[in-house]
Amino acid sequence: MGYTYGDIVTLAKAAEDANFYSFTVSDHFFGNMESVEKHAHDAWTLIALLTPQTERIRLGTLVTCQSYRNPALVAKIAANLDNASNGRIDFGIGAGWKKSEYEGYGYHFPSTNRRKKVLVYFISTFFLFKEWARGTSTFSKPSEKFASTFSLFTGLPKV
Repeated sequence: MGYTYGDIVTLAKAAEDANFYSFTVSDHFFGNMESVEKHAHDAWTLIALLTPQTERIRLGTLVTCQSYRNPALVAKIAANLDNASNGRIDFGIGAGWKKSEYEGYGYHFPSTNRRKKVLVYFISTFFLFKEWARGTSTFSKPSEKFASTFSLFTGLPKV
């Protein structure tokens, strides 16, 4: 966060040259965890930028906040980028926690229980949109690797 696009491409290429397994980007609206001072790029835009700039390194989010985007749209974006990257997309999902980001972009900040319920809804909807396997979807089928690189981060207390 706070880096230019050029800086991020340079970092990703250096990580790939050093044989790192993956390069992840943050899905935050603000770069500074305590404030709104630093700029942060959109995670999925960064992954789209990095896809043609890299060849081997896996690319992903650490993590996508479930509250900011429609799950079907995220599934489509991730599937498209997975195809464009030849199966190098890792998908991380989280419940969201930074109240200032919600409020700064006009989103209601739900209770912890509500965010957990929405996270379950997001995940189930995301996987329901695997209709691409049955040929009923309007977006591309991701690689087989994509289905096995799903990570869940809640940051929420155990229930």
